[in-house]
Amino acid sequence: DRPVIAIGGSNGKTTTKTLLGHLLSHKAPTLVSPRSWNNALGLPLTLLQLRPDHAYVVVEIGDNHPGEVQALCKIAHPTHGLITNVGEDHLEGYGSPEMNFATKWELARYLAEQGGQRLYLNGEDPRFRAAYAQLKRPEVRYFGGPDGGSPPGHLVGGRWHQENWHQARLDLVVEGKPQTVRLPLWGSYNRLNVLAALTVAQDLGLDWATLQVALTTCRPEALRSQVLERGRQIVILDAYNANPSSLLASLESLWEMNPTCVALVLGQMEELGDQAVSKHREVWERGVMPQAKRIAGVLLVGPLWQQAVTEPTPFPVHTCLHIGQVEVSALPWLTEAPFLYLKGSRRQAVEQLLDRLPAPAQ
Repeated sequence: DRPVIAIGGSNGKTTTKTLLGHLLSHKAPTLVSPRSWNNALGLPLTLLQLRPDHAYVVVEIGDNHPGEVQALCKIAHPTHGLITNVGEDHLEGYGSPEMNFATKWELARYLAEQGGQRLYLNGEDPRFRAAYAQLKRPEVRYFGGPDGGSPPGHLVGGRWHQENWHQARLDLVVEGKPQTVRLPLWGSYNRLNVLAALTVAQDLGLDWATLQVALTTCRPEALRSQVLERGRQIVILDAYNANPSSLLASLESLWEMNPTCVALVLGQMEELGDQAVSKHREVWERGVMPQAKRIAGVLLVGPLWQQAVTEPTPFPVHTCLHIGQVEVSALPWLTEAPFLYLKGSRRQAVEQLLDRLPAPAQ
């Protein structure tokens, strides 16, 4: 039977799915779920595309309420499962971080109950190790962490170096030997996504030489970790979705690049329940204000940002209820700043702003 790999978690599911599908396709035909087809509609539509020659199936498992992962597993029948992480997504549907974790863990429970072959877990989150100690099956492989890529002989650890906006270098140890791979991807938050995909691909029999070559041709999906150029302006487009943990991680990757002057476009984060305003304020205080000297201006989209950001700032702040309200001509810093960063929940569609900006100076 062909391996069916289900990928769940809070952040990085689609990127990890795309990377793993790309790697496996270098060995044999692979069915990969398109875009974010990760729910009760998209998952069956993906499986309808299955052909006899597909040697692997890689699907994404989404969730926003308890029981959803288990239900999707009954549709996909995975033999292998990967959980990227558990962050602060869909808090409105869970009510607590514990229930969020328990929902993601439904994938592990399904594999244990149905005789699954392998479970891949984030080795840098102690909650996974503690939960697996209670479950004890199926056999586990960890990515990241001090002994990531266990057992011995597989890849270990992984240090991310962003060489420029369009290329990163990943240093790791493979079969006891130091190895380096370069890939056209931005964002240090992608380190664990890459390690996860490599761990699964290697476990399924791909040799390191093939993986090394395959990574050089990987590409992010639209609106995820994209770096574009508008004339002399660099645009960081990471706007497919956002929650507090993913937005903070993305902003951290932005500031690691030491940009001189950035225009920020932040769409509000959805499904946060009674923590919505406080989580927006937390992101503002931790991810934006410490870098005030580097900020040309901030465009905040959505009423939650308006409620969360009320204090004076040393840079211009413009708020609007939706992206269609923006008068671009009144915000010259959007095009004058050498860097433009956009991120927000899918409902905000902040990427639409790019179509309304004037043609860039060459």
